[in-house]
Amino acid sequence: CIEQLEIDFQPRCDDGTLPPNSYLRQWYDYLAQATDQTPKTIRYAHNTRQALSQAGFTDISERVIKAPYRAWSTDPTAFNIGNFHQTALDLCFGLEALSLGPFYRVFGWSKQEIDGFLGGVRAEIRNRSIHAYTNIHVWTARRPLAR
Repeated sequence: CIEQLEIDFQPRCDDGTLPPNSYLRQWYDYLAQATDQTPKTIRYAHNTRQALSQAGFTDISERVIKAPYRAWSTDPTAFNIGNFHQTALDLCFGLEALSLGPFYRVFGWSKQEIDGFLGGVRAEIRNRSIHAYTNIHVWTARRPLAR
């Protein structure tokens, strides 16, 4: 059996609290554009089921978990995921780690420009009134034993 986690970094929001022109959406769009020019795009591929099947796996299942960017949910599990997500992206410099290379190499942005832009992204992540999240895809599958 295998379990595989895949993060779809595209920001989502079900209640309209994340504006279409938000820093968070812009960050993802810039990151996707930049990584599209490399062998490893940040975009979620949507082909995992097919790839697992072609590799000989059976009993393939997918579970999608909403991962809030911060702890805003009333659901205790989602609240804890939001705490972790905010810590990873904001306090542990995850945004910077994901963004520095692509934004510098592809767009030619300076460190100061990147830091300024990411400041806007962090402000939105910290904003309790914005209920944005990403999807985490949890895949499980089984490979039949050879006979």
